[in-house]
Amino acid sequence: RTSSQYTALLAQQIQQTRVPLIAVLGSARLMLRQVLELKEGDVILLNRRIHEPIDITVGNRVKFRARPGTRGKQVVVQIESIVASQPAVSSSHPTPSSM
Repeated sequence: RTSSQYTALLAQQIQQTRVPLIAVLGSARLMLRQVLELKEGDVILLNRRIHEPIDITVGNRVKFRARPGTRGKQVVVQIESIVASQPAVSSSHPTPSSM
């Protein structure tokens, strides 16, 4: 085989590789004490508003912004925009609230 055949084969195999895609609703930072005290029914304040698009990560990078929704009984996301490469999670989060 020639170099170009190997390159084409490698490109084909790479395109068929499965990668993790994660829809991130939001995040929060809690003190360990707060995590240990969590119980069923508690509410955790996330760093997103209800109508903001959510992050879709591929590997450890935010690649898309999307709107969550449902289709039948499935939870789905609809891609709204493509994001320039950036880390998946920022370190600034609101303080949690517990109800």
